[in-house]
Amino acid sequence: EDFRLAAGIQGLWQKNKNFEAPDHVLPDAVINDVSLYSIGKYNKGKINIEAGLRYTHSDINVPFQVNDIPAPDTTNALHRKFDNVSFSAGITYQINSPLLIRINVASSFRSPNLAELTQDGVHGTRYEVGNPNLKTQRNTEIDAGLHFHNSHATFDISGFYNNINNYIYLSPSNDTTSGGLPVYYYEQTGAFLYGGESMLHVHPNSVRWLHLLGKWAYTIGRKKTNGYLPFIPAQKFTFEVKAEKNKWHFLENSFVKIGTKITLSQNRPSQFETPTDGYTLLYASVGTKIVLKRQQIILSITGNNLTNKTYIDHLSTLKPLGINDIGRNISLVVKIPLSFD
Repeated sequence: EDFRLAAGIQGLWQKNKNFEAPDHVLPDAVINDVSLYSIGKYNKGKINIEAGLRYTHSDINVPFQVNDIPAPDTTNALHRKFDNVSFSAGITYQINSPLLIRINVASSFRSPNLAELTQDGVHGTRYEVGNPNLKTQRNTEIDAGLHFHNSHATFDISGFYNNINNYIYLSPSNDTTSGGLPVYYYEQTGAFLYGGESMLHVHPNSVRWLHLLGKWAYTIGRKKTNGYLPFIPAQKFTFEVKAEKNKWHFLENSFVKIGTKITLSQNRPSQFETPTDGYTLLYASVGTKIVLKRQQIILSITGNNLTNKTYIDHLSTLKPLGINDIGRNISLVVKIPLSFD
């Protein structure tokens, strides 16, 4: 039986100053954060319990200012204060040596940041407009997972459900600037985020040089007022085969791997978003460490999107412009650690 308790304080002071910057996307501002927290752990037999409590005070102060570059403009004064409490509690039960189950419950927050409150300018390929009236985003979340780890294989699967009030998100719109850039607004809504992920890694003792890996991840984001949230990734799968050799003549830590990443179609776009087609990408990599007397040389060659697939990720900021993601990409890495002993 074991009980541990830790407590502490954290602080942040940040000053944002534009000076003579040609574009004032964010205004001058002073940001202060201070937090008090406590974490407790309790272990007894097969049960492990952890719980935490945190209080945070945030202060964002934006003075009135005139932006003369590139054109006369003003930023109204803004002073927002946020006081929030968050907590979490989780329990892990060791069913047997390789198998355990865990459950966590938490309630947390995210105060709006400087960009979300004040941004008014070009960001990449879009024009973003902040909202000075944003409230604190707060959520209640539960997640559970099953984990199996032994010398032959590792398997993890988990799921989560997140109920969020005042969810802050960047929303596309039908508005455009005089220069034709799409306008995005920071907005809030009640939302649900839920999904899961899993991972299987097989490395049998009889063939320790072989590794088989599979991953899956899926997230759904919905507004409480119906409709879907923007910028939610599509369902993804990864499959990989890897062979490795720790020592072979003057070569060490040699490996070769090949895999594929499968992204399904995202058919749940938000308002003003469009669906995104799925795609499959092939990748491969080979590497080794050469040892010549006392000198090491680390080499690796990696190729991504080997079939030169034409695709656009749903989260790409270049999607509204119809610009595809990167095609076939092959890179060579050479590392020569230097020793001055």
